[in-house]
Amino acid sequence: MNAMFGLLDASWIFYAAIGGVALIGADALYLTVHHATDHRRRVNRRLARLDGVAGREQASIQLKRERGLDASGAHVMSLAWINTLVAGAAAGLAWSLTEKVRDGHFTNLGVASGIVAGLVIITPAAGFVTTGSAILMGLIGGPICALAVGLKTKLGYDDALDVIGVHFIGGLVGSILLGFFADSAGLFNEGGFSDGVFFGGGTHLLVEQIVANVVTIVYSFIVTFAIAKVLDKTIGLRVDEDVEIEGLDIREHAETAYSTL
Repeated sequence: MNAMFGLLDASWIFYAAIGGVALIGADALYLTVHHATDHRRRVNRRLARLDGVAGREQASIQLKRERGLDASGAHVMSLAWINTLVAGAAAGLAWSLTEKVRDGHFTNLGVASGIVAGLVIITPAAGFVTTGSAILMGLIGGPICALAVGLKTKLGYDDALDVIGVHFIGGLVGSILLGFFADSAGLFNEGGFSDGVFFGGGTHLLVEQIVANVVTIVYSFIVTFAIAKVLDKTIGLRVDEDVEIEGLDIREHAETAYSTL
């Protein structure tokens, strides 16, 4: 998909597809216990020899090189980690402020949902934007997701876990904002990708992000709809209303999930 559309990152596919309840595979990095222990020992030895923040950074870069990553790759990995933290914090703050203005009070659930939304928003862009842009993306996307969650009551669709409002809308917002905030000059990869609208790259990347999202959403909806129809005609997709009222734990599993207070 990236090669087809010339995109920076494919993680947006997960969040766009999840809106259509599609399954996207995730890559996993396997590290044996032996190698993990040996890796920690090397880190500790270098940290013991090198003093200060610069020393710790240099030790980290050296280890990245031993594992096949150059200093540029190590910096991008560090930047992606920092961007993930600040975007989540910014979105959590923005979501809570949106609740305060709209409802007159903050909620713990709102802050937690905002943090999750921020993590979703920054996922497609974590390695391609500066930290300042990551904060702005969280501040922009947090209120959008907070307002999108309320659509389920207005439109009447069943979304108990706010998958559409947080993951689908959050991923969509993050991948589109990448078309605005992508900044190769401010990072450590020596301009290896297209800049966004705000950094002199024009609308090329933005258009690619939008087109790719639309294609993914349409494809996921069609395939998921077909699978759902087959399941509905064979084993069924939803229990009867009386079963929902009584509780699936009792009727389907013959046990109580929560004790009555």
